[in-house]
Amino acid sequence: MPADRAISGGGSIRSRPLGLPLGLDVRQFATWIVRPTLAYLADGLPGFASDAAVELLLGTAAQEGGFRYLAQLGGGPALGPYQTEPATRADVHDSYLRYRPDLERRVASLLAPHP
Repeated sequence: MPADRAISGGGSIRSRPLGLPLGLDVRQFATWIVRPTLAYLADGLPGFASDAAVELLLGTAAQEGGFRYLAQLGGGPALGPYQTEPATRADVHDSYLRYRPDLERRVASLLAPHP
């Protein structure tokens, strides 16, 4: 299903019949989370906050968590809308961010404590 056709929220959880999937509104996710985050991280990096970058992140979130899950089903280690596993996070840091200290600091400023 295309990212812009994902189930959007509305109403309370209690008012929904069982079995009806809840999810994030994709346009709001792009407008309020993805675009501002990319703009903050970009800080002059060409293409970092492009429409193509937004589409890539929306497509990844649609595939990985379906705009529904923040923790991997079945108790696996993946977390977040992109279902990132700890080994992937470590590899991104070790192979990319550690060589870009300004970007590494901006990313670190956005990290939430692990639950």
